[in-house]
Amino acid sequence: MKIKLKNKSVKPEANPKKIFGRKVRNGKGQISMEFSILFLALLASVVVATIIPGLFGLDKTTEVAKASLAHGSLSNLKSNIQMMDTLDEGSYKLVRVKSPSESTWNFATNNITVSGDGFEVVATFDSDIQMLNGSSIYVNTSKLLSFKLLKEDNRIKIEVIP
Repeated sequence: MKIKLKNKSVKPEANPKKIFGRKVRNGKGQISMEFSILFLALLASVVVATIIPGLFGLDKTTEVAKASLAHGSLSNLKSNIQMMDTLDEGSYKLVRVKSPSESTWNFATNNITVSGDGFEVVATFDSDIQMLNGSSIYVNTSKLLSFKLLKEDNRIKIEVIP
């Protein structure tokens, strides 16, 4: 007499595993929803970070960054010159500003201009200013510039300290 055994089908586990509070029967090939959302967010941020410089071009991005740095530096210098204008004669102050690379600083009687490749930022003053080291400075690499501001004869004298 022959006895045939039938193949028994695999029954699901009685006690499923819990991962992040979710019941998972067979852990093969499944990822959590949190992981998929994080992965898609990372993918979107990489796409956006690579598209923006491509749309505007790297040159345009660096030009905007240099113009922004020039504006911030000139704004800092302007506020310190205006403050010096309110002080007594003989007062002085040391001001340090970061200059963008390949920029030219021009000093005139009532204004200071910072210009470079594709940008020009101008600050105009009510009082007279006088540059002691010449009328312009060329900066070839981005560096820190030190200015000594001195109030004398109802004008602000500016000296670049090397």
